Amino acid sequence: MELKEISLDDRIKDILRKHGISSLYPPQVAAFPFVLKGENVVLSIPTASGKSLVAYIAIVNKLIHNRGKALYVVPLKALAKITNNTLFVINITQHL
Repeated sequence: MELKEISLDDRIKDILRKHGISSLYPPQVAAFPFVLKGENVVLSIPTASGKSLVAYIAIVNKLIHNRGKALYVVPLKALAKITNNTLFVINITQHL
């Protein structure tokens, strides 16, 4: 689904577009109504299908609307390194 069709804060859409993301997978879109309200969600979808992006968007949405801090916990050291590098590249704070 194209970003323009999704109900997300324009600042989040701008961040996604800046990093080459113009559309999202159906499971990601289905999760947004819940994660954007701060509800807990379990996404059981294949590897490389966008689970982390859903979490990042939920975090950025919360920071945009409520400020504060976020803690993103991952179970593996390798995944933590990838996540850190990804969030560093995105550098969400410069967009808030």
